[in-house]
This record gives sequence, C-alpha cells and structure tokens, in this order.
Amino acid sequence: MNQNALEILEFEKIRTELKGYALSDMAKEVIDKLEPSLDKRKIERWLLETTEARNIVDRSSSVPLHSLTGIDKIKEKLGKTAALQPEELEAMASFLKDCIKLRSFMLREDFQYLAPNISSYAVSIYELEDLVQEIERCIDRGRVDDKASSNLSKLRKRINILEERIRAKVEAAMRNPKYKNYIQDSLISIRNGRFVIPIKSQYKNNVAGSVLDSSASGSTVFIEPEEVKKLQDELNLCKIEEENEVYRILCCLTSELEAYSREISINIETMAHYDFLFAKGKYSKHIEGNSAEINTDSSHIKNIINIINCADKHSLVILDEVGAGTDPGEGMGIAVAVLEEIQAKGAVMLATTHYSEIKEFAEKTPGFRNGCMEFDINTLKPLYRLVVGRPGESNAFLIALRLGMNKELIERAHRITYKEEKKYDSLLVEDKEEGSVLEEAIREHHEEQLEK
Repeated sequence: MNQNALEILEFEKIRTELKGYALSDMAKEVIDKLEPSLDKRKIERWLLETTEARNIVDRSSSVPLHSLTGIDKIKEKLGKTAALQPEELEAMASFLKDCIKLRSFMLREDFQYLAPNISSYAVSIYELEDLVQEIERCIDRGRVDDKASSNLSKLRKRINILEERIRAKVEAAMRNPKYKNYIQDSLISIRNGRFVIPIKSQYKNNVAGSVLDSSASGSTVFIEPEEVKKLQDELNLCKIEEENEVYRILCCLTSELEAYSREISINIETMAHYDFLFAKGKYSKHIEGNSAEINTDSSHIKNIINIINCADKHSLVILDEVGAGTDPGEGMGIAVAVLEEIQAKGAVMLATTHYSEIKEFAEKTPGFRNGCMEFDINTLKPLYRLVVGRPGESNAFLIALRLGMNKELIERAHRITYKEEKKYDSLLVEDKEEGSVLEEAIREHHEEQLEK
C-alpha cells in the first residue's frame, strides 16, 4: 500500500498501540510485520478472528496466555546441549502447563459457540501432562529434588550424616585444651569444601593435620585435623557422585523434552498466535470497535434511535453529518425527519451536514438557523470562527483550482453539477458579512422557546 496512505491512516500508531496488548515478543514481531492486504478472503478471516477474540474478551477478563519469555531460546537448546539447567526445565514445565490451561479454556462449550473458528485452533495444542508431572517431581524451586531418584536421596542422606560427623569432630578438636592457645577464633571455617580450624600461623606445626589455606595477612592458617581427613575424603566422593547423579537426571529430563521437540514447537507457535489474536480482541474492546457485521448505516441509525428516545427539552443533541452513511436521497429524507422529531421534543440541537437540501430546510423552517465555519480559500486554512445565519459552502471547485487542478476540468465539473457555465479565472473570494456567534444563537433559541 502507498506509504502516504498508511501515514494518513496512522497505521504505525495502530501497530504501536496494538503491541501494548501483546504479552510475547513473538506476537509483537508479528504485529511489527503487519501490512494491509488486498486479499478479500484473508481480510474476511482476519476480521472474523478479531470479532471472535473480542467475543471471548467481553465474556472473560483473564485468558490463560503465557508470555513465552525465554521459551524459544530454551527450545533452541534441545538437541544442542545434553542437559538443561533446573530453572530452564521449570520454565518449560510452566509453559506446558499454561498450554494445557489454554486448550481447556478455548474448548469450553460456550466459547466454541461464541468463537467457533479460533476455538478450533486449540485442538492443535499438545497436552504433555506426563512430561510436566515428571519435571515437577524432579525439580523444586530451581534445584533437583531428593526424590528425583532413590540413589540421589541416599547420597544426600549420606552427605548430611558425614557433614554432621565431621562438624562434631572439628568442634571437639577446637574444644581440646591443648589447642586453646593456638586457635585464632572459635568459628569453624570451610576451605575448598573441607572443614578446617583457624590456627595462628606460628603454631601450625603444633596441630596434627594438613594446611589447606592461609589468610591474606598470613597471620592465620586453616588446618584440616588429622582425625577428619578420611571422613572428608568420603564426603568429597559422595558429593562427586551427587553431582553426577544430578547431571544424569537433568540429561534424562532434557532427553524427554527433546523427544517432544516437534510438539513443543507447535505449542509455542499456537500460544504466540493466540497472544496475537487476543491482543487484537483487547485492543478492539479498548477502542470500542464494532463487529465487522455492523455496517456504517445500521450503526449510525442505532445511535440516532437512541438519541430520539432519550431527547427532551433539557437535552443538547449534537449530530455529525446527519443522514450520512447511506443512499444520499434516503439519507437526506431521514435527516430532515430526525431534525423535525428532535425539534418537536424541545431539545437544543447542533447538526453538521454537506447536504444542500438540509441547508435549504434549515433556511425555510422556523426554529432552525444555518451556520458555517470560516475558511480562507487563499491559504486553504480553517479560521476556526463560527458564523451563524449563513450556510456553509464546500468550495470544492475553488480548493481544487487552488491546489492546481486544470481550470477547464473544474469548469466542466461545475457545468455538470449546476447545469450552468462559470469561469474560474481567479481565486478572489468576496467578503461575506459575518453572522452572530454561537452563544447568541443559543440565547435566541432559548428566547424563542420561552415565547412559545
């Protein structure tokens, strides 16, 4: 489509506002790439999808969508890395749970009636409930849980027992009277994963054990007591076995995800598409957009019927382009009838129109006054001054001439319209007497009503 047309339609503004209703980057990328279409079938499908999404949004304030944050990157790792991290597995499980919720939500009986087309898309969502349950069984708050395997449970129990024994032995060593003058402070330290005693450096040869580290100043050395060395060696071996078991479990869970790689990809695409559809539905609700089935004519008439039913002598009725949106002949007739009906109810009324017949009606009918907004034909700019008592003119031919349209073409258009000849040799516009202002017109209207 012509770029100038898109700017006039504020298409970029619409895209920006629409993105504000999307949760996922994938849906926002789709919106960024949106372009108008000339394909009638595609347009009809788009309108239908938006209408159905709006139907659901009007019925339910919370659609179980997932933001997909980081999910596509986790999906890309499948097949490239042996083991995902626990938090990545939890994120994938959370996404798959939301997929199950979305499928159930969209396939509700009432939504299948309100939105049969977009509800059917949910059938393509895979419910990987067993996989979700396995991940949740093994991973808890970013850590592989003890119950992930019996071997891991045994190893962690053994590690806890060994750590308690080592701590008890180290505490006993620190309470030994013979070490009383050698200890720098009474706190047990850990260096390189092993329990140590802080000893003043000048007494390091007086304590049986291995020096594992020293302080920055060199005044303190950290010694592993001889009596805990074997226990600590066993503890380190258990921790290595624990790490290996955790890695094995992560590899198994990652492998299970890889087996469903295709299904996960489809779920991601479907979730992003629903995010896009419901962004349009939410935006439609925000701007109070009408269903595609309601045309300009019926929508306009519905508003007028409501106005007529509600209007009384205390009302101010404002009608923009009264009678527009339908056949010009019928529209003019409806407009005059509506104006007469609202006048009969005693309401103060302001109405705009381009129909010359309605201007003539206002000129001849008591209780109505014509008015217009002044326009500078030489600069083609509105003057924002209301003149009451004079009907407005479109000045279409003069404006066209001012903008560079061929003079002969304009004269032919005038002849076709008014069945008379006229020369457009200059753009001089005669000064016209300025009418009264809007406040005076309203005051006079009230005076006329009081006299009645």
